[in-house]
Amino acid sequence: MDQDTIRRHLLDFHAGWHDPIPRILQAADNIAVTDTLDVATLPTWSRGRTLLIGDAAHATSPHAGQGASLALEDAMRLGRLMAQGEEFGKELRETFQAFEEERRGRAEKIVAIARRNGNSKHAFSATGAWVRDWMMRLLIPLTSKGMDFMYAYDPRGVTSLPQTSGQRSRQAA
Repeated sequence: MDQDTIRRHLLDFHAGWHDPIPRILQAADNIAVTDTLDVATLPTWSRGRTLLIGDAAHATSPHAGQGASLALEDAMRLGRLMAQGEEFGKELRETFQAFEEERRGRAEKIVAIARRNGNSKHAFSATGAWVRDWMMRLLIPLTSKGMDFMYAYDPRGVTSLPQTSGQRSRQAA
C-alpha cells in the first residue's frame, strides 16, 4: 500500500476522534505497516551458562501492554536469583533453571492474554464504540480483581531456593 492509501485508511478508521489524532495522521511522513507477532512458548530458556530473558524468551504482542514490564521483571528476578545463588554456591545452570521455573508460567499467560486481546480487536461504528466504552466502564470494576496477577505482581519478592549440601555443611561448621 502507498502512503496516501494507508493515511486515508487510518483517517477513516479514526474518523471523529478528537484532536490531535487527525492532525498527527495528516502530518505523518512515513507510515509503516508491520505484522504484530509474539512467541508463544520455547522448549527451554536456558542451556548451560546461556539464558534467554525478555522478548528473546517470551516476546508478546502489544495488546496487553506488558512487554517491557515482563523484561524488567525478568531482569530484577534474575539479578535476585543470581545473588541468592552465589550466596548458596549454586551453579549458573541451576539458577537459570530456577529462574525459568519461576517466570515461565506468568510470562506465557500474559503472552496468551495479549494474543487473545489482539485477535478480538475490530473496527466499531460510532454507536458500537459508544456501547463498548460504556460496557468497559461497567465491566472493568467487576473484572479488575482477576487481573491482579498481572498488575499487582511485585518482582522484588525472593523465593527461597532449596539448600544445597554445601550450604548445610557450611552452616554446620
